[in-house]
Amino acid sequence: MALLDVFKKQKEAEMYGKKRKSSIKTTDAEIPTESAKTEKSKTKALAKASVFASGKNEAVKNKQDNITPYVTEKGTLLEKNGAYLFKVEAKINKIMMKREIKAKYKVSPIKVNIINISDKEKFVRRTKGVKKGFKKAMVFLKKGDKIEV
Repeated sequence: MALLDVFKKQKEAEMYGKKRKSSIKTTDAEIPTESAKTEKSKTKALAKASVFASGKNEAVKNKQDNITPYVTEKGTLLEKNGAYLFKVEAKINKIMMKREIKAKYKVSPIKVNIINISDKEKFVRRTKGVKKGFKKAMVFLKKGDKIEV
């Protein structure tokens, strides 16, 4: 019976589609011309080309969620000395991290250290699992600068 339902739904969709088309009245001004369609497709293609033209790192830069504050006890103790911890995407390097901090927090860092935290095996009851690793960045600022986390 399931096969017959599929054909029934297709027929209903075709019937409703024809009714909708006939009930909608359009004027010549509302119908987009082919030149307008091609202009839109060209602008989309140019936008995509500009992102990929400058390299792979440009696509990572355009994302807003590249860095997130990593709040731990040790991290809060380090904040007193002007060092802040961030959880970072795997593709980001030190130079990109400096740019992200400047753009997001309007502060220029002195130094950036990046640490790769590896995967860790965990045992829960009798099952073996893996705690996924991540990339952590430690950002050092001047004495007067602060970041609101």
